[in-house]
Parts: sequence; structure tokens; C-alpha cells
Amino acid sequence: MGFLGNAVAKLVDAGKYALNGSVHRRCIGGKWDGTRPHCDGLNQMHQYSVDRPPTILVRHKDGRIAQSNDGHLVVTQGSIVHLECLFVRRFGQPQWDIDNYSGRTYPQVGEFFFLTST
Repeated sequence: MGFLGNAVAKLVDAGKYALNGSVHRRCIGGKWDGTRPHCDGLNQMHQYSVDRPPTILVRHKDGRIAQSNDGHLVVTQGSIVHLECLFVRRFGQPQWDIDNYSGRTYPQVGEFFFLTST
């Protein structure tokens, strides 16, 4: 038996869940390669536990946004995106990673930056 098919896992809401396991899997010889994908709830699903990454609420105006299969936020030019980090302030300040391939700087409101939290 050879190659039988492909499967792609995708999150429905990247701001509230993290996808763990293999995003792309192939069925070869009746068995799936990689590890079984599963969604883990972020801190909102666990009483805002500091052991979980913070939940990120995403809203946008104008333009379009989408979510890649691996949970990254994709934003078209001209979009205005609002990200809200749900984090209990008494536990400190969450840190943000910024994937900005254009090298441009964008206005940032308050303590919120762009894209994924660590």
C-alpha cells in the first residue's frame, strides 16, 4: 500500500486556542505520519491561568484579515487591526513578538503590539 491521502489541521479561532501537533499529515500504508493535532485552550479557557499563553481578541476595520493553517494572523494592506490581550495585570506584563517583514513602523496604541504573543 502506498500513499493514500493528506490531512490539514486548522484552528477555528487562533486567538482563543493553540494548535499543537502536526498541521500537515499524510496517510502512508494505512498509517498517519506526524503527531495527532489537537487544540489547547489559552488562558481564557483556564480561569486566566499564568501557565497558559494569554487569549488574544482580534477585531478589524477596513481591509481583510485571515488566519493561516498554523495560526498566524494575515492582514491585507490598509487594514486596521485591534488586538486585545486578556492577561491578569497583577501577574506582570505579557511580551509580544512582532513579525513585520516590511520593515515599516506602525502606530501602536497603549501597550498592544502586532501579531503573536509568547
